[in-house]
Amino acid sequence: MKFYLSSFKIGNEERKLIELTENGNIKDAYINNALVFATDLERKSKSDVADVSELQKIGFTMDILELKMYFHNHEGLKEKLDHYDVIWVRGGNSFVLEQAMR
Repeated sequence: MKFYLSSFKIGNEERKLIELTENGNIKDAYINNALVFATDLERKSKSDVADVSELQKIGFTMDILELKMYFHNHEGLKEKLDHYDVIWVRGGNSFVLEQAMR
């Protein structure tokens, strides 16, 4: 397992991010559950669109993965995540994200 960490958007190392797709799989899972607490839904939506657009510009195709769909289906989530070389986890409240991942 490899990690690409960025404190802001996709960061400055786009080439390294692309290199994570060693299997040639440019399909990316986008998880934004750390923002489910957001009350400004228009701002959240615009932010999601901007993130997805940034990744599409460098050649990724995106699947927005809603962790709520797997709350009682751990095996299904593992199986789903196995289809991706890159899993983009959007920042926000890490406690909310941890609960959704659990």
